[in-house]
Amino acid sequence: MNLNGGGRIKTWDTKVKRCPPLAYDRIESYHQKLMPKSWLDFEKNGNVLGQKVTPIDRAGLYISRGKGCLSQLPTHERHTCHCGRG
Repeated sequence: MNLNGGGRIKTWDTKVKRCPPLAYDRIESYHQKLMPKSWLDFEKNGNVLGQKVTPIDRAGLYISRGKGCLSQLPTHERHTCHCGRG
């Protein structure tokens, strides 16, 4: 990689040119593996256990006017509420 006087890259090595697409592909591949997947398990006694994952096109979000706390979050995500009450 050659730099000009201002510290900007003038020319790129062939290896460096391949890095951004390679990095993108690796990051995308990693995140695809983290996506939840549907699964089923059939037990000998006839029970069927599983999870159906269905992506949705869009979702709505209600944001209150700041007069209440987010008390319905799961406990591991709940933080101390500083909403001006006592």
